[in-house]
Parts: sequence; structure tokens; C-alpha cells
Amino acid sequence: MKINILKGMYDVLPDDAAAWQLVEKTVRDVCNLYGFGEIRTPVLEKTELFERGVGKQTDIVKKEMYTFNDKGDRSVTLRPEGTASVVRAYLESGLGAQGEPVKFFYIAPMFRYERPQAGRFRQHVQFGAEYFGIKDPAADVETILLLLSIYDRLDIKYELNINNVGCGKAGCRDSIRDGVKKYFERNLPKMCDDCRLRYESNPLRILDCKKESCMEITEGFSGTGEISCPDCKQYYGEIKKLLDENAIKYSENPKLVRGLDYYTTFVFEVSASGLGAQNSVGGGGRYDSMVKDLGGSDVPAVGFGSGIERVILAMKSRNPGKQYGTKPKIFVVFQGEKAYKEMLPVLSYLRNGLNINACAVFGKSLKAQMRAANKSGAAYAFIIGDREIEEGRYKLKNMETGEEKEIRSGEIENLNKIFGVSI
Repeated sequence: MKINILKGMYDVLPDDAAAWQLVEKTVRDVCNLYGFGEIRTPVLEKTELFERGVGKQTDIVKKEMYTFNDKGDRSVTLRPEGTASVVRAYLESGLGAQGEPVKFFYIAPMFRYERPQAGRFRQHVQFGAEYFGIKDPAADVETILLLLSIYDRLDIKYELNINNVGCGKAGCRDSIRDGVKKYFERNLPKMCDDCRLRYESNPLRILDCKKESCMEITEGFSGTGEISCPDCKQYYGEIKKLLDENAIKYSENPKLVRGLDYYTTFVFEVSASGLGAQNSVGGGGRYDSMVKDLGGSDVPAVGFGSGIERVILAMKSRNPGKQYGTKPKIFVVFQGEKAYKEMLPVLSYLRNGLNINACAVFGKSLKAQMRAANKSGAAYAFIIGDREIEEGRYKLKNMETGEEKEIRSGEIENLNKIFGVSI
């Protein structure tokens, strides 16, 4: 029997890998410009890390994690999100003791057992950034600018949404919790089973429910910011002022809470065209309690995460038909026994001596090789035959114009200058 890939998993084939490489390079380039260093954490962590860091009542922890007991009978989990692992590494490495701030970025696979849909898979790759040690509206706005700079370079059309979700202080969070419960109390019988459970354990999660019936009820809710404490309102106002001063367009979404319990004070989400109804491409916010919750000192932090699969969907929607792969510059075509022997040295010299992207196809007729050259999209065909070898010359054919030029064997080193332009 043929063995098929697991549901919710996927292969990245060569034609798509080029788009992935572009995204990954862009993330690294922009994060380096902003002073964020790359961190790589294990794909497998203790289950307790995500229960404490992400929140036991989140859908991620309750329904979506790949959790099992290892051979030492310890409960371990395939990483479902990036922030908790980065916080654990921050604490374990002692980097915080070297002085603040500490800034990380990552590109890593995540695993969630959820229903696969457009751009959402059970294994997906996420890039993100985490900024430790500073609680200042400028740090929040700089983090947003970092993410938007990546999207700008990838030519993604997006919209930024923001909200005040209240700080982690008991009075503020309790006030928001009570306000949410009061609003939904009369409609509780009409809501889904999950939201009726959330009403008691974590009412803010109701605002993140994607069931149509619950979303209709949520529509009239005035928002978490209206019932947050004065400090949160002031902080949120300063963020909006900075966004305005830096000409960053945004919309306020009073029901935006994100899907993770660790967010405090401020959250943001970026939506992009071409992703369907669930159009979020990335988002984040402030999480000032997680370092302490995981055994560290009271360290403020802000960060974001963005799924690469959804980023690529947005890129392709914006530029349909665009090819991201690198086409060969030269396709080497040969005919005859002497040419066959000379082909590999020529290919090697083009690649390693002149740093020219070159390829060939073996075991095919001259006509089949030329068809392959056309199909490859190569700019030039470099034609080698036995007679040409005897006469010490080759042919270089421009595949777009059909123009041919003879190249003496001693001129190969000047191949980049043959047409007066770099090949």
C-alpha cells in the first residue's frame, strides 16, 4: 500500500521552497536591523511549560497540543507556540542578568492538532520576536514596526488592529472579567458548549470564539478597554499617540483578545487579503506576567508571532503567478563523446570558478537537451560539440533573442563580460 502524508501536514516542494527562503531571509535581515538575535529552542518541551505559560483554559492547551509520556514517563509536548519556549530559554540561560533589554527572534515549526484549513496546518512554521525588559509604549510600537517592515518587504497588503485588554493586576483583570460575564450572562443559553465553559473559567476567551452564533452575540460588546484600569487606558493612549505620530494606520477592535491567556495591557493583530474569512496573518502584544509565572523575576515583555504558510498565501494572492525560484543562468548542452567528457569540468568551472548558476541534463539527445533548456528558463545555452572542442570554440545562445556568439576556449573566464552585462 502507498503511504500518504498525515492529515494536516504538507511537503514544501522545490517550486515553493524559494518563496519560503525569501520569507526566512527577509525575517532574518529585518530582525538583524532591529537588533534582535536569533534563538533556536527544542521542538519538545515539558507539558507544564505550556500549561503555565499559555494557560490551561486556552483551546491550544485543552484541545490542540500533541502531548504524550516519554520513556521516562514524563509528560512532554511538541511545541504549539513560540513565546513560552523563548521565556524558558531566557530564564534558563541567565541572559536577563546581563542587563536589559534582551531581544530575540525565531523561525521554528509548531504543532497543533486542529482542523486544517487555508494556510493552517497541524505542523506549521512560525516566525516571531520577543522583547524583554522594557515597558514603554515605544517598545510596543517598535515591535509592531518590526513586523510591518517584514510584511512591507514581502509586498503584503495588510491592516493593523489594536486593543486594550487590561493589565494583569487583580483589580483591572477582575473588573474586565466581571464586565464580560455581566454582558454575556443573559445570552448564555444561546452560546456554544465551549463558551458556556469559558464563561466560568476564562470569560475573555468568549470574545475569541469563531462560532457564528457566538460572534453575533459578541457584536454588541463595547470592549475590554472601556472597563480597564486608568493605568491601562493611559498606556494604551500613549501607544495610539505614537502610532499616529509615526503615520502607522490602525483600527481599534474592542473585542480583540488573541487566543492566548498571557497577554496583558495591549494586543495587536494584522490581517491580510487573500486569506479568506480567518484573515489573520500575525499578531502579538504585551505579556508582562509570563516571566514571573514561569519562575523568574518581574520582567515586562512584548512580542509577536506570524505563520509563514499564511504569509506566503498573502504574497501569492497579492502577486498571482509570480515565480520565486531562481532560474539557471546557463544551461550546458553537449553532443558527442569528447563533449561528454568535457561537460562536467565546464559545469564545475562555471559554478565554482565563475559563480554562475549552471545546469545540464544527462542521457538525452541534443534536441531533448534544448527542450530542457527552454523549459528551465535559462538565460543562455552553452553548446559544446566534438567539432567545437577540436576547433577550440563553443557557442553561447541567448535563449530569449536566439542570438548566438562564439566563445573561444580561453575566453570562458570572461564569460560574464561577453555581452557587456553580467550574466
